[in-house]
Amino acid sequence: MPKRSLVIKLLGPPEVTVDGNPLRVDTRKALAVLAYLVTTDKPQAREHLAALLWPEADDVSARGALRRTISTLKTALGGRYLVVDRRSVRIDRAGVQADVWQLRSDADVGSAAALRGEFLAGFGLRDAPDFDDWTLAQADALRQRSIAILDRAAEQRAADGDLAGAVEMARRRMELDRLDEGGHRQLMTLYARSGDRAAALRQYRSCVRLLSEELGVEALPATVALYESILAGTLVDEPAPTPAVMGRAQRLPLIGRDAELRRLVEAWRSPTDRLVLIKGRGRNREDATRGRVGVNGRA
Repeated sequence: MPKRSLVIKLLGPPEVTVDGNPLRVDTRKALAVLAYLVTTDKPQAREHLAALLWPEADDVSARGALRRTISTLKTALGGRYLVVDRRSVRIDRAGVQADVWQLRSDADVGSAAALRGEFLAGFGLRDAPDFDDWTLAQADALRQRSIAILDRAAEQRAADGDLAGAVEMARRRMELDRLDEGGHRQLMTLYARSGDRAAALRQYRSCVRLLSEELGVEALPATVALYESILAGTLVDEPAPTPAVMGRAQRLPLIGRDAELRRLVEAWRSPTDRLVLIKGRGRNREDATRGRVGVNGRA
């Protein structure tokens, strides 16, 4: 009898197959439990899972709902892959393939996984806000991991003389963070080095338009200087720079806060040390929280 195989894809819309067949469960929370266990990759207390996924239920009801969900999931998995005891639940890695594990491995192995898409794209739970918050945090962390992998892949391909491959990696990297000027400069440089000056200039115009429309700011002097050197044909043939990761203010949208976001970005760009105080409501909507962000590398 062939060994069973569980394949879990969480980058992009979630897809789970058991022996090549789609996982069939009648509740989204069964998939949420599986995604949480795979991504955290460690035993999770039953109490924690119950509180995370059924926050408005009392303890007895939440534990009962979790027990039924785990039973449903175990049945769908053919009785394998889940290790369950009275206190905790975990994934048995034997026979399991997961793209989030691949992404966290070395860059060469993780490069394919880095291209698949946003973590749990299109998946959410209406009655479990803490799970959705966790999903957003994981998506951001895995996006940055993907960006780092693609940066290294582009750098290595360029060093090996494979400029077409380097451009492809840089383009895919830009799809993950369109507002990172470092990524735009990397792609402009690679286009220019590969002889496609027109594409390099188009990339600059795209960068300027995005910064203006999305953030209301102008391109950095380094970006303008690179554009001018490409336009004049004076670009030095040197390796494309690895982009520096931008601050969170430029990666996450703030709906209805254009003026505030613009001030954050201006503070981040400032050559002098700046301290920004962000004040807002907490997750529980009862207690106000305060956070300090050191926008120039200092808190």
